[in-house]
Amino acid sequence: MLKYAPQYMLTKDVASAYVIARRGLGLRERLPKAYKDLLKKLKANIEYLTALKEYIKEKVKNAYLKAKQLKLTDLAIKSLKSELEGIQA
Repeated sequence: MLKYAPQYMLTKDVASAYVIARRGLGLRERLPKAYKDLLKKLKANIEYLTALKEYIKEKVKNAYLKAKQLKLTDLAIKSLKSELEGIQA
């Protein structure tokens, strides 16, 4: 759907119908290169944030600041993971 909506200037509903029809004919869709690159960047950001979280656990001494930073890091990781799952679905 993401491939056809911008390419042919279709609404998301019409693009979805187009994809369903192609699947009914036995044709398969490939993920565009731009989306593959986006997936790689999201995975790299998740890995970076996970490493940052470990660094915070080790280096930050102030308990209040540590808890706040860990909470923000967890929120960012959770958000990126949900975006990643949404793209892959």
